[in-house]
Amino acid sequence: MVIHSSGGLSQAEVNRMATETRARESEEKTRKDQEAVVRQLDGLVANTMRSVQALEGKLTAEEQQRILDSIEKAKKARADGGLDELRGRLADMERAAGIIGQAMLRP
Repeated sequence: MVIHSSGGLSQAEVNRMATETRARESEEKTRKDQEAVVRQLDGLVANTMRSVQALEGKLTAEEQQRILDSIEKAKKARADGGLDELRGRLADMERAAGIIGQAMLRP
């Protein structure tokens, strides 16, 4: 936003407008970050679910339950979680993917 001094605005109005603009920019950045994390989370959940089905015999019951719990928490966070919650669930899903990777290497 460009504010010209010849617009007849007082310094207080100019400061208020600048503050509002910065706040909107911050909100927009947070929203975009949240959308990006949601897309990552959605992809990881879908891939993990397919992998669990494909590796059904190689995962222990405990491993499978841990992975399924992570998936459920991720779905819940997607529905009503904030950015920090979504990032936490994304980290959980990455750990679940690691469990799947280890299971794939088993004979």
